[in-house]
Amino acid sequence: MRAGELRHRITIESPTASQDTFGEETPVTWTALETVWAAAEPLTGQERYLDPAAQRVAEATIRFRIRYRDDVTHKMRVSWRSRTFNILEVRNIMGRDWEMYLLCKELPEG
Repeated sequence: MRAGELRHRITIESPTASQDTFGEETPVTWTALETVWAAAEPLTGQERYLDPAAQRVAEATIRFRIRYRDDVTHKMRVSWRSRTFNILEVRNIMGRDWEMYLLCKELPEG
């Protein structure tokens, strides 16, 4: 992997679950695990209507290629520019622990 190909900065975020004073689970908060260099490779994009009220929703699927890390899972998410992506799949390219793909789907705004 050539360093020049990794020209985007992404932040990998990890979910943090906690409980309030009554033992009830609170909503998940996201903590930055690490900011890394990545290659962003858009795969698909589409718009669809969410409901009969004609609310349009845009969806994007993107693949981030990063240097290999053993602490990234599909339960995490990626923040890039002002967008947030769920990680659908983490793939160790050729099983060589050198680089990996994060296949991601963009979360709707809001």
